[in-house]
Amino acid sequence: MTQTPILAPCFAVRNSRTSPALFRNAANRRVIHEFLASPEVYWGHGRSQAVVDRQISSALICFGVFKLPLPEEGNEDEFAEAPSVVAFTRVVGDGERSAYLHISRMSSRFPEYRGMGLGKGVIVATLKDSGDPASGDAVSRDSTQWKWILFASKAKDIYIRLGFQKTETMYELEPGTLKVT
Repeated sequence: MTQTPILAPCFAVRNSRTSPALFRNAANRRVIHEFLASPEVYWGHGRSQAVVDRQISSALICFGVFKLPLPEEGNEDEFAEAPSVVAFTRVVGDGERSAYLHISRMSSRFPEYRGMGLGKGVIVATLKDSGDPASGDAVSRDSTQWKWILFASKAKDIYIRLGFQKTETMYELEPGTLKVT
């Protein structure tokens, strides 16, 4: 099993289950929106704040690497200012056996943080900690036992090093291409 990387002391990985206020806070959502809708995120460029809000709300769980200082976990409403989002993931799934790692992004706005393991840290945290600890079912609690899928056109090496395998059995339907006969 891959160990969760230890992050430099000035960063924290938080998720929307244990720190819900961090992801509900309007200022923080604006920062996440700016991060996801920026031109550097080619697949998210142009998303509105409302779309990002719905995506966060409908996710099974979200993870972020935030540059400190952050308030203590559970006191996220006490921000003096919105934190910097350095990396972000969003999980869509049934919360039981399968999940789609929908967004995994390390910000290129912070080149000084590259190579510190932050991207890997948020991905490993996502893969290990997406399960519901309150579930009575062992597999639902342990998200390392789930079937994970993702689409990646960049940073493929990190996923392969974590155990993802390229498959030939995946089919996708691009928006607006449904053919009904």
